[in-house]
Amino acid sequence: MMARENKVNLIEITVPEVVSEPVDFQVEDLWIRSTVSGGTIIRFEAGNTSARVQGSMLDVGSSDVVMEDINFVWQVPSDRVSGGSLFEVHENTLLRLTDCSITVSNPNPDLLERLYAFDVIAAASRFGDATVGEPEVHIELNNVVVRGEMTMLHMGEAVRLELDWDNGLLAVSGNMIDTGGTRAEDVEERSRIELEFWRVTVHALSLIHI
Repeated sequence: MMARENKVNLIEITVPEVVSEPVDFQVEDLWIRSTVSGGTIIRFEAGNTSARVQGSMLDVGSSDVVMEDINFVWQVPSDRVSGGSLFEVHENTLLRLTDCSITVSNPNPDLLERLYAFDVIAAASRFGDATVGEPEVHIELNNVVVRGEMTMLHMGEAVRLELDWDNGLLAVSGNMIDTGGTRAEDVEERSRIELEFWRVTVHALSLIHI
């Protein structure tokens, strides 16, 4: 990615709509914002190749990423896709969305439990180095709408997660959070999920599914 190669930390989008293939950020302290009134729509397409049958549209990695005034839209193809996410988030990450929306349009009901707005990826081998008292992943949503035929957040293996949401709407056909177990011995500290919601309306099958 050009931002990583040129050590760019601020990206301003000046057009009302962008069509993008999957993007790998992996940039420390990246700030992306739209300067367009009403925000910019970023519409994701998986491209014409059939190699990418499952994956993420935005791989945040282990970085601090802030996004403002962006409306993310993923029209999931009816074929070639076996699952995936809009955001892939790794450990030691802060992802902050402000004045944004996330829309996942999924025409295949069989993919409901395999499509996510956020997919949190844990490196099990690093659990021993986790710092007690500090969250592994922090997702902050301010004035954000999340909607679609999907599960909002998935963790294949539970990690420490903080999800703070101020003013928003969640309307998904699946669960709000779908999480597996943990390999860590200190389960209480290292796999704790902390939720802080203010003025958020939630419509989902369940809040947390284990």
